[in-house]
Amino acid sequence: MFLCYTFVMDKEILESNRKAWNKAFGYHKKARNNKLQRGFADPNFTTFDESKRDQTVLAKIKGFDLGGKTVAHLQTNNGRELVSLLRVSGAKKGVGFDISNDAIDEARELADIAKVNAEFECVNILEISDNYNGYFDFVYITEGSFSWLPDVNEYFAVISRLVKKGGWVFITEIHPVGFLLGRGEDYNRTVDYDDKGPYELFTSLDYVGGVEYQQSGCFWYMHKLSDILNAAWKNDFEIQEIDENTKDTGCIDPENNFPNFPRGFIMTCKKL
Repeated sequence: MFLCYTFVMDKEILESNRKAWNKAFGYHKKARNNKLQRGFADPNFTTFDESKRDQTVLAKIKGFDLGGKTVAHLQTNNGRELVSLLRVSGAKKGVGFDISNDAIDEARELADIAKVNAEFECVNILEISDNYNGYFDFVYITEGSFSWLPDVNEYFAVISRLVKKGGWVFITEIHPVGFLLGRGEDYNRTVDYDDKGPYELFTSLDYVGGVEYQQSGCFWYMHKLSDILNAAWKNDFEIQEIDENTKDTGCIDPENNFPNFPRGFIMTCKKL
């Protein structure tokens, strides 16, 4: 009975989060003011030019032979990273998945402008269709993915069924320790590294324009680095590399009070 209740609760939380991200997307779109639409009209434009961290990710991605391959981006938001990935990698096709229908609408627009072979689906990541089982050579996961899902092992089970045997998963994420460093009053006050949550987020989700508004009905989860590593191993992945770093993700410790603490990590896994 408890497991049933937990499942229903998590489903309700994910639906509530979808609405919260749709609300936030309106602020994001206003702040960008069609910057991405203008950018992707230039065939040389990508979002990998935005920071030193992006440059590090780009260098690692170029180490993969993705020419003619099929790639996925989970939690793709408005697709800007997937469109950029297709431009720099030579992959033949990309599919992006996200829970926000407003973000997916813009993702399709950006793909059309950029003239890349990308498709986008609005879906709860944990419910991606079995039609995509064994479909992808490369799965791409970027900052702000794990913390929105209730069970990291279940997440890796989905990733495992999507990627082909011998395929790759490339993850660049916020380091779990980063959530202890402060992201406004929400994190300092409530986070326990050993307590998964869920935690309700009350501060604004507008990380683009920085507009402050009262948030409600938005929840996130704490997953330790050991939880993430164990979930990868349990779901038939061999971890090829993990690199923890102190580079700012733009999401945590905005006042840089803890410059020597880990903020992010990059992990590469191969499907056995």
